[in-house]
Amino acid sequence: MSEKHSNNPYYQQSDAPSRQAEYSAPSQGSYPAPSGPPPEYLQLPSGYPPQGYAPYPHETSQSSAYNPAPLPSTHLDRAPSPNGRGGGLSLASFFGNQGPPSSWQRPAPSNFPYSQFPPMCLISNGKDLAKGFPELPPPCQLAPHPFATHDVTEEDWKRFLADVKKGASLSGAQRIKSNVIPLVAGLSFVGGLFMTHAIEQRMKSKNRTAAGDVVDHWNHYFFGPRRMEVVLSQGTERLSGREGPAPLADPRQRRMANDLRHRSSSSSYSSSSSDSGDGRHHHGGNAHGHGHNDFRDLRRARKAERRAAKDERREERRARRDQRRNRKARGEHLEPYQLLIQPV
Repeated sequence: MSEKHSNNPYYQQSDAPSRQAEYSAPSQGSYPAPSGPPPEYLQLPSGYPPQGYAPYPHETSQSSAYNPAPLPSTHLDRAPSPNGRGGGLSLASFFGNQGPPSSWQRPAPSNFPYSQFPPMCLISNGKDLAKGFPELPPPCQLAPHPFATHDVTEEDWKRFLADVKKGASLSGAQRIKSNVIPLVAGLSFVGGLFMTHAIEQRMKSKNRTAAGDVVDHWNHYFFGPRRMEVVLSQGTERLSGREGPAPLADPRQRRMANDLRHRSSSSSYSSSSSDSGDGRHHHGGNAHGHGHNDFRDLRRARKAERRAAKDERREERRARRDQRRNRKARGEHLEPYQLLIQPV
């Protein structure tokens, strides 16, 4: 095998490497291949896919022999999560008219080795799950990468990460609600900020459960048939899968995942700083054409704006500080989130 192939986690490999044979899957059961379409979805008439649905290009050719993903049913209520919890995520609302990921409709190839591998992990971009995870495969010293031997493509993994982030993020309706309620209550500007923040925090706490349901469905329809399981957790709290404490990654794996997260964050920050720096050079000199009085009035207006912005930032910092103190007192949400990928 060439070095290029061994370093590419998405290179599809059908022969089992010798090193992976030393690892055994944890005795936690397995995911059977799903027997039907995802819950809340019905079979489509001819003419599918609907307009606006763009499956990944390479997957169109791979799955052309199989039935496409059906549209969500509009009359069914929430389906139970594959882990057995009732009242789970509504797939029809979550995916909308585009339907479920095309990855779910691609059967696991029978000629792949699906070799055992050491658990891998990916650390979230922050302590807010809505910030998502680095759009990179979890680091692993095994060659080839387990994704290459388990039929997980780059598009599959990025779509999964995007769905987890979407499940944890506030929807447009939630944001409107969090801003309208303080207005209806007649609160002051500062009081409204506090109330909006508190409402959004409660909403995000509920969305953590929705993100766990997203992981469960991906495990059931995609990762499970490929003999992998992804566990979403924060600290020892398990947000997906069966009840009980979350499995912990090896300290070495966590160090590798944290290094990856920091490199990804630094790269994003450098890019955004460069973009914002380019825009700063367009200011200044705007008042040179004004008379002396106009220039003085403009300076006063800018000074007042800066003072108001400073006061607003001070109030926001105070609100965040109070929130951190309250969370620390309750022992909540002190760690970033983790996606642990293990063999089954």
